[in-house]
Amino acid sequence: MAAEIRSFLDVLDRQKVAQFFRDTLERIKRENRLPLFPVSFRSTYSTVFSGAASKIGILDACLLNAIVTYYYNVQTLVEYGDVLSANLTDIHNRGAQKDPKEIQEQVEMLEEMITLVAEVRETAVELANKLDPPPS
Repeated sequence: MAAEIRSFLDVLDRQKVAQFFRDTLERIKRENRLPLFPVSFRSTYSTVFSGAASKIGILDACLLNAIVTYYYNVQTLVEYGDVLSANLTDIHNRGAQKDPKEIQEQVEMLEEMITLVAEVRETAVELANKLDPPPS
């Protein structure tokens, strides 16, 4: 489980997801226009979680709570990405890229995603280190 959590953490860091969202948010505010950009996360993380679920009973309650919260937050991030992509595609298909209401709604979603990426990253580091502590 620690290896899987670290691999998702590596994806967040390597692809600079939080920075991409912050840059996109700044671009939207600067241009007052919604760009069309892909937001997609692969959901293979749930396969590892499902495979390790039988071992969850041996974890202490605090660690178990943190693991469930981590996976819930990752799932939420994946779903937000899907919703944002669908929203942006729809907005572009309707030619509503400069609609103030549409801009505000998508800005709020991006802000939530930025916060969630930070939470997922922080939790991932803590969990990975608890599940498989680095050598001293």
